[in-house]
Amino acid sequence: MGSKIAEVLIGLAISLLPLAHAASTTNTSTILVPEQQLESTSVEVSNYSPVEYEATLEEKIKSGAFTIPELHTFVYLEALKYHVSPALAFCIVDHESKWDPEAVGDKYLGPGNESYGIFQINHFHNPEVSPEEAKDPVFAAAWALPRLKTNPYLWSTYTDYCL
Repeated sequence: MGSKIAEVLIGLAISLLPLAHAASTTNTSTILVPEQQLESTSVEVSNYSPVEYEATLEEKIKSGAFTIPELHTFVYLEALKYHVSPALAFCIVDHESKWDPEAVGDKYLGPGNESYGIFQINHFHNPEVSPEEAKDPVFAAAWALPRLKTNPYLWSTYTDYCL
């Protein structure tokens, strides 16, 4: 379990590089991401303030035109907004969906009992959330993070992997 936490924290650190760079520079630059990404990758970062960067990031997430590091950054910022530990949010999302917004789980429980999206929101227990909404990372974060803060036991992943 310790190596999984380390893996999540490394992913978090890599994801935050563009945000940290955008907040501290006045020029457009290229950042080299550490070799944990399996190969050298360069990321273009524009001259955004942190607030502008977050708004631009939310637009990319909503449009579906995002990278996994951008999704990591988005969940990190949303977790902070809702006063949830980013490490806990990362653990839940990593175990529930492997960061796939289109993930569908719990199919073995039968029709109408599937879970959807990065937070695997279960349709049977939460019929007010449509599968389309649950697959939208922006909606899913806004729906799941307040619940994760008040009752993390709603996710069995919490006690199995993230506690």
